[in-house]
Formats: sequence, C-alpha cells, structure tokens
Amino acid sequence: MATCSIAAFAKRHGVSKQAATKWKTRGVLVFSGDLVEVEKSDRRMRDAGLGLYKQGSTAPTPVDAKPIPVDAKPIPVDAPDFETDALGGVEEFLADLNSGNYLSQVDAQRIKENVLAARHLMSLRKEAGELVDVERAGKQFFKLARDARDAWITWPARIGPMLAADLQVDIAVVVEALNRYVQEQLERIGEKEPDFNEES
Repeated sequence: MATCSIAAFAKRHGVSKQAATKWKTRGVLVFSGDLVEVEKSDRRMRDAGLGLYKQGSTAPTPVDAKPIPVDAKPIPVDAPDFETDALGGVEEFLADLNSGNYLSQVDAQRIKENVLAARHLMSLRKEAGELVDVERAGKQFFKLARDARDAWITWPARIGPMLAADLQVDIAVVVEALNRYVQEQLERIGEKEPDFNEES
C-alpha cells in the first residue's frame, strides 16, 4: 500500500497543496493516519474526474502512476424498497447535511443515481397500475360518499309512496318517518376520511 504526504499527492496530480486540501475536505482522498493512500485516492479521483483524470487536464502523468483496471461490469443500482420503512435513513441523511457532515462527491453521485432509479421505478409501477395517487384516490372516495349520501336523501320520497300503498297508510306519514330514520343513519355514519395507512 503506497502512501505519501498531501503535498506529494498534490504534486503527483499537478496541483497546489491547497487544491489537494479541498479534495480532502470533500472526502475524495483516503488517508492512513496523516498520509494519503495513493491507489485508493487515485481511484476516487478517477471516479470524480479530478486531477489527472479531469477531462482536458494538462497535468503531467507521474512516472510511478500505474494504470488502473476498469471494471467492465455494470454497477448495480439498488432501488429503495418502498414496502419497508426507509424514512429513518432519509431523516438521518438530512440531519447529517444540516449539521455540516457532507458526503464525498463520489457518494453524492451514487445517491443521486439511486434517487433517479427510484423515480423511474415509481413511474413504471404507477403506469402498470400498481400505485395510485393518494390525493386523486381521496377525491374519488369523497365523490362516491357524496353520491351515496344524495341517493339516501332522495330514497324516502321515492320509496315512501309505494310502501304506503302496500301498508295502506297515509303517504306523508310514511315519507316523514323514513326521512327521520335516514337522517339519523346518515348522521351516525358521517363523512369519514379514508385512511390509506390502515391495514385491512
């Protein structure tokens, strides 16, 4: 495992020590004590496109620089499992950012790619009919409940005359009695809001 000082690493990449210090602050460099681990740091530099690996860089290639093999295998992107509670991880991540604990550029890029993959997955599941928009579903439930309520309100006037004829009693008395009982039932039921988190 080759190591060197941060000044030597900066020289290796043809930049000032201040620039290398910025890479350290961003979490790009890997350290063993106070010394930079050259191979691991070079890998991260390559992934971040910095120093020698910056596109269009005119920095001289160091004599001791070894070619780094490129893994031809695609890196799998882990999409979040939406059936499990991942909220805790998100809250911890945001808390770290708020307290100034920033990720390295490499890690930030990985998270960005995972979020994009998650968005695409959500879109595909929505198009496939596996997921529905909660706000839209809530509006549909509200409309159905209103339609049912309106149907019950008009039911006594529609059924009352037929029921009165069957019982051979006054129509007005039957309709009034039905109206009273229907109103009581509707008040008991009320207008409940659907709870999409409740398990059946």
